[in-house]
Amino acid sequence: MVLITYTSIASPISESIYSKYQPLLSTYDQHRLKSFIRKKSADATLAGRILLLENAHSLNYSINLSDIKTSTAGKPYLPNGPFFSISHSAEYVVCAISADEQPGIDIEKKRPFAINGFQDQFSDKEWETIISAKDQTGQLLKYWCVKEALLKKIGMGLEVPMKEVFIKNDKVTYQERDYYSTIIPISDEYSTTLVTSNKPEYEIRPFNLQEVSIEN
Repeated sequence: MVLITYTSIASPISESIYSKYQPLLSTYDQHRLKSFIRKKSADATLAGRILLLENAHSLNYSINLSDIKTSTAGKPYLPNGPFFSISHSAEYVVCAISADEQPGIDIEKKRPFAINGFQDQFSDKEWETIISAKDQTGQLLKYWCVKEALLKKIGMGLEVPMKEVFIKNDKVTYQERDYYSTIIPISDEYSTTLVTSNKPEYEIRPFNLQEVSIEN
């Protein structure tokens, strides 16, 4: 089972919440928070860690955020589990967590942009579907989410060219291995996709950062 939690960071995260959670982070993550120029970027990072902590508790895991390590490809992970994946775009942050397998999740805000520079990221068939769609940017972001979520699942990030990941219906293929892609309904203004090894059972829960208790 995959537990998916999402939250909005439309309102800035309060300093009291920073004071509670920032000391719990790894040294690496604390440095990252301080390095961001835009507060919203720091808010997205902290919100992702809070969602991870809350999700882990829901699965009866007792974790320490300071135990998070980073792979050589830049993927964060917990050595003793559970498996997790975090993504953010604009005003939403989403976290997928599982005790059974490594999930991959990606969220992208739908917006107008020129699509021509992205053609080399897709197969000829995928690109034909994109340019034939009534909403070309929406279709491109849908496919992008699938590919990005797959790369997060396998822990490779952008080290793998997007064009080496192939999409067909609810399956996504990399190196001749099929994975399942599932559209996650969080907001009509965003594309969100979960990728798993097997057809997933999942639960979606909203989380309100404004309701976080600041008591220790």
